[in-house]
Order: sequence, then structure tokens, then C-alpha cells
Amino acid sequence: MTEDDSETQRPELLADGCPPAVRELAASAVDYVRQAVGFELDMHPDTLSVLDHYLTQARLSSIERPELLPLLSRAVGAYFGELVRRVYGGYWHAPPGDSHEWRVCLSHVFLAFNPVGAAQGALTMGQGAAAPSATIPSAPGEKDVMQERLAAIPPVPEDEYFSLCTRWEVIEIAHETLRNVMRAAGVEETLYELEDYDAVLHPEGQA
Repeated sequence: MTEDDSETQRPELLADGCPPAVRELAASAVDYVRQAVGFELDMHPDTLSVLDHYLTQARLSSIERPELLPLLSRAVGAYFGELVRRVYGGYWHAPPGDSHEWRVCLSHVFLAFNPVGAAQGALTMGQGAAAPSATIPSAPGEKDVMQERLAAIPPVPEDEYFSLCTRWEVIEIAHETLRNVMRAAGVEETLYELEDYDAVLHPEGQA
């Protein structure tokens, strides 16, 4: 939670905070949707319903050709994660070659998630091959408050439970809840950096 320029210490990040591999995969997702449904995704939350529609169509392809599932999950996850990062502000933790470890970590609240896990869940409806964990970790003192707020969300139909629109709503509510907690504590100016997430992302490396 410092104010130094972390990008100068992390060459994998571009000036806008999106690693090149993520940028390329997100562009692939835009291409897939354009070719399949004739719509140009524009990094706006209102178009997530179009992406969910594409995933509904792509689900059958990923069942018939299982080798497509990791590719589609990474591409759609990169797009979704970058959308969340741009709207709410934050950083990518995207080590090369292992999307199971990818996370988008927000900067204005302590909130992180694996967008590839979210995309794979949407593609498979939570069935089949093990997906990267899409669990959203939070700071220990905020966990109970966030879980209580999320538990109050009205249930959604089964076919919407894993959708990216639903996932977006969960992130939106969690972000708002945590911001309110920070305001009440008088720490709303706090900015979290990737280093602040290390204990959560890599607990095995902690003493």
C-alpha cells in the first residue's frame, strides 16, 4: 500500500496495466464473438449479455471438441478480467503459462478473482473438467461482511448462475460493500498493490 510506481518493477505489465498475453487473448475473444454472432465487443459491461450468448453457443463446441475448452476459457477470461480491471481499477497477476494462477486484483478494495475460472464455469455450467478457482478472496476483517451481503442476493435461475453477467453483479456488489466498509473505517483512500495480495495468492511462500 505504497505510492511508488510498481510498473517500473514489473516489466510484464504494459503502461495501462494489461500484460501482452492477456491483451492478445482478449482480442481473440472479440474476434470469436464477431465471427459467431456479428457483434463487436467494446469493453462495456452492457455487452456482457452478448458474451454470455456466445458462450451458450460455444458450449456445445467445447463439449464436442474438449481441446477448445482451455483456449476459449483463457480468451473469454482475459476479456472479462480486463473489463473488470478497467472499470474498477487494479492489476493483473498473470504468470506465463499457467492461467490457473491468473488473478485480477483490484486496487480500491481488497478483492481478487480468477477470470479464467469464471469463464470456464460459464462454458461448462460448473460441470466437467476442473476449472481454476474463481473464489473471491477478501481481507480477513471484511470477509464476514461481504459474505453476509452476497448471501442476501436473490437466487438466480440455474442457467444464469454461472453466467458472466451474474459474476459481474457479484463483483459489483462485493466492491460496493467493501468500499462502504472502508468508508466507515475511514480508510477509503487506501490503495492496494499486487504485493498486498501476495499472502493470499501465495500463502505457501509466507513464513
